[in-house]
Amino acid sequence: MARMIGADMFFEGNYSASYFEVLPDFVMLAESFGAKGLKVDRPDQLEATLKEGLSTEGVVLMEIMVDCEELVYPMIAPGGAMNDMILGVSDVA
Repeated sequence: MARMIGADMFFEGNYSASYFEVLPDFVMLAESFGAKGLKVDRPDQLEATLKEGLSTEGVVLMEIMVDCEELVYPMIAPGGAMNDMILGVSDVA
């Protein structure tokens, strides 16, 4: 689970997540269906992996590991519109 800032801002810190002891190997799973599978374990791998994935023809699944306490952006407040998107901590009033 990556922490959504909306849970803190709008739902008094009530989080929702699914936790599994064992997860599938998503790279192998993607490849078993004929797609390209890529995984990012560290921030320094992100840019190169995104470039590879976005330049690949066909279906690509990118598994990007995120610390469970990381705030997730962009987000839209409940009842908000696309033009009300919160892109970072500086957008939070």
